[in-house]
Amino acid sequence: MTWQTYLKDKTVLVTGGSGSIGSHLVEALINSECRSIRVLSNNEHELYMLQRRIDNNDKLRLLLGDVRDKDRLQFATKEVDVVFHAAALKHVPLCETNPFDA
Repeated sequence: MTWQTYLKDKTVLVTGGSGSIGSHLVEALINSECRSIRVLSNNEHELYMLQRRIDNNDKLRLLLGDVRDKDRLQFATKEVDVVFHAAALKHVPLCETNPFDA
């Protein structure tokens, strides 16, 4: 089974979907036969830029939020079939000095 076949008619969530890996994944998913794509990111500007690149595709839903926010994450995952978790903090020394936020 290919990933395109597996995702057919499914609702997909991409966390960190405006980042370097997540945005490429979203762009690939746009051409798949999934029902809808939710993109969760805490970066408003990059979400906007992603929306402009994809040109307001009807199956795309952009969600501004953070994976560390339990309520927002529960809302984002409601009735989702597949989650691609691409959200990440990349600056290890900064995360080490701020462990409760990282």
